[in-house]
Amino acid sequence: MKTKTLFKRVILMSAMLLLNIIHAQTTINGSVVDEKTNQPLPGVNILVKGTYTGVSADFDGNFSITTDEEFPITLELSYLGFGTKTVEVTSADAALNISLAPGSDALDEIVISASRTPERIFESPVPVEKYSLKKIEASTTADFFNGLGNLRSVNITEAGLVFNQVSIRGFSDVYMEGLVTLVDGMNNQAPVFGFAFGNMIGLHQLDVQSIELLPGASSALYGADAYKGTMFINSKNPFDHEGISVMYRTGVTEQDVAGSNSFTDIGVRLAKKLSDKWAIKATIAHKEGTDWVPGDYRHYNADRSINTNANYKTQFSNYDGVNTEGEYTFTTNT
Repeated sequence: MKTKTLFKRVILMSAMLLLNIIHAQTTINGSVVDEKTNQPLPGVNILVKGTYTGVSADFDGNFSITTDEEFPITLELSYLGFGTKTVEVTSADAALNISLAPGSDALDEIVISASRTPERIFESPVPVEKYSLKKIEASTTADFFNGLGNLRSVNITEAGLVFNQVSIRGFSDVYMEGLVTLVDGMNNQAPVFGFAFGNMIGLHQLDVQSIELLPGASSALYGADAYKGTMFINSKNPFDHEGISVMYRTGVTEQDVAGSNSFTDIGVRLAKKLSDKWAIKATIAHKEGTDWVPGDYRHYNADRSINTNANYKTQFSNYDGVNTEGEYTFTTNT
C-alpha cells in the first residue's frame, strides 16, 4: 500500500513539474518591415531583453522566438542602418507586426566616390574606406585629417600642425601628387603647385560630414592625375544641419628644442535654411600652436666657413644660416 502511494506521489509531482515547464515556454511570432517602404527586412536581430535568447529574421522578415520569461516580455530589435527599437509583448496570441525606421547611422553606408552615384558601401564595385561623422567626432587627434591614419591601407605624412598628407599603399610623399582631393566634388589642388595642401586649405572639422578614400588608381572616373587614388571630403548639408555649432579644443605640443607649448583650435559654424531650395552656411576657425623651433643656428662666414656661435643670429643682422629650414643639417658645395 505504501509503495502504491509513493508511486502516485512521484507521478503527480512529475506531472506538475512537466506542466510548469510547458507553461514557462513562450513562443512569440512576428515579422519586421521597413517603416518607409513596407518591405521585409531579412536578418534583423531580435533579442529578449535581459537574456541571451535571440534570433534573426528570415528572408521574408519573419521570426519566431521562444523564451522562459514571463509576460510582459521586452524584445529589442536592431538592424544595420536602422534605429534600435524596443517592443513590449503582453500576449503571444497574435503575431507581431513591427516596423523599423532608418537610423542616424544609415548615411554611413552610402558612398558616392566609387561610381559617382550614391550606393551602399557593401555594393561598391571597388574598395572604399569611409571615415564617418561618428568617427570624426570620436577622434582624439589634433585634426580630423590625422584620424585618417586609422583607416586600412592609409598612413599620414606629417609636415606640421596644419600640413598633413594622406599616404596610401606605400607611396610616401609630403606633396602626394597623384592623389586627387575633391571637396564636395571640386578639386582642391593648388593650381601652381600641382598637389592638394591636405588640411592646410579646406574644410574645418565642424563642417565635415564624411571622408571617402579610394586607394589605388581611379583615373577612369577622376582623370589622369588620380593614379594613386582619390579622396572625397563631403561637407555638411545646411538643409540637414542647421543652427550654430561651436568647437573648442586645447592641448600641448612637444618638441626637444621648443619644449611644451599650448595648442588651441576654435571653430564656429553657422547654417540656415532659407527655403526649400536656398540655404546658407559659413565657418570661422582659428588654430594656434607652436609647430617647431629651429635648433641649428650655425652661420656662414664671408669666406663660407661655418661659424658655430649659437648666439650669432640674435647679435648680428647679417646672419646667414647653414640650415634655414629647421633642425636637419645639410651640406652645400661651393
